[in-house]
Amino acid sequence: MKTEDLSLFHLVADCQSFTQAASISDLPVANVSRRIKALEQDLGFMLFQRTTRQLRITEAGDQFYQRTRPLLNELNNTLQELQGAQQELKGRLRIQMFADSNLILPLLQQYQQRHPGVTFDIVVSDRELDLVENGFDLGMRLGKQRDSSQVARQAGTLRRLVVASPDYLARHGRPERPEALSQRNCVLFRMPNGQLDDDWQVDPHNRVKVQGDFIVNQQSMLSDLILSGHGIGFLPNLIALPLIQEGKLEQLFEGDPSFGEAIWLIYSSRQLQTRLLKDFIEFILTATKNDPTLYHIL
Repeated sequence: MKTEDLSLFHLVADCQSFTQAASISDLPVANVSRRIKALEQDLGFMLFQRTTRQLRITEAGDQFYQRTRPLLNELNNTLQELQGAQQELKGRLRIQMFADSNLILPLLQQYQQRHPGVTFDIVVSDRELDLVENGFDLGMRLGKQRDSSQVARQAGTLRRLVVASPDYLARHGRPERPEALSQRNCVLFRMPNGQLDDDWQVDPHNRVKVQGDFIVNQQSMLSDLILSGHGIGFLPNLIALPLIQEGKLEQLFEGDPSFGEAIWLIYSSRQLQTRLLKDFIEFILTATKNDPTLYHIL
């Protein structure tokens, strides 16, 4: 039995699909299927039940998976440690990021300057895609995390700011207190899960129910409406801060800089964690902790 075939079996089991495993490993589907069948012949028992619609791991296959996972992890860790002392970090990191997380890009570029052999494959989506099924090494997500099968490490805090354009404020005046927002026209955002974001937690002490005549589900359209003076908005500071610095928007209320949604680095506990992924995660965590300003912008 080859170690490569054992690793391939674990990948197929994680993905529950020959096609997905083939895509991630950059192999033909027929090659993956043939190697798993040969592994079953070597072992003397079936690892998967195959139908035209789905692939399911057998009871024996699941036991084999559970028993060999620690062994495979230990083998890979040993190889990475021994080879790591002599080899430069290189390879591809496939990362899912939430929309408008552009301010993380300088950190990725810094990391790439340290390790020129690293390639980033970035997919931007507000949907919580399955990391293993979609071949992601890492996810960057917001808010409370519920999936216990994933490892979550906090990398920062995303604040949202109440903002309006100078033109809007000249025409309608500046609201003096957060509760006054309930009487203003606000531009509202519909989240990817369909929930309407009309209950704004302005700071730890003020939550305001707002209303407006525009509801959009795209951050760029939300920004455009606020910039045009149509109404007041509640923007992530990733988007708002550059516009405030340029004088295109004004922040209406000062808040607690540490208050906001947690930003998490997420990776699957089922995946083999490569030396490259471990190093990159520690780089991001160190960078955000060493720079408090960056920590609260991210």
